[in-house]
Amino acid sequence: MGPELTGAQRNNLDYLLENILNPSSVVGKESRMIIARKTDGRVLNGLVVSRDDQKPTLQTAIELLTVPSDEVEETKVTGKSAMPDGLLQNLSPEEVRDLIGYLMSPIQVKAASK
Repeated sequence: MGPELTGAQRNNLDYLLENILNPSSVVGKESRMIIARKTDGRVLNGLVVSRDDQKPTLQTAIELLTVPSDEVEETKVTGKSAMPDGLLQNLSPEEVRDLIGYLMSPIQVKAASK
């Protein structure tokens, strides 16, 4: 889960590194994490991907949830990005190189077919 990169400054290495190494330094309104406490006590974290008067839709790390508004007790917008901190920590230097090369590619790479 992460922001849409189409149109982003993909060819700007400084921009990419800032957003990968410190993803919460500058977070657009549409990319801020939401914490929602439900009336049953469950707490959900994610991005609001759509909202109407009765049911906001929240993208969590594992699923897309539509939650009726009357089941939400409280919501809080955080300053944190949906992009996790420490993204490069478990990658080898070669994997970091490949990731940056992929992100800087000027064309969209098609997903592998299943």
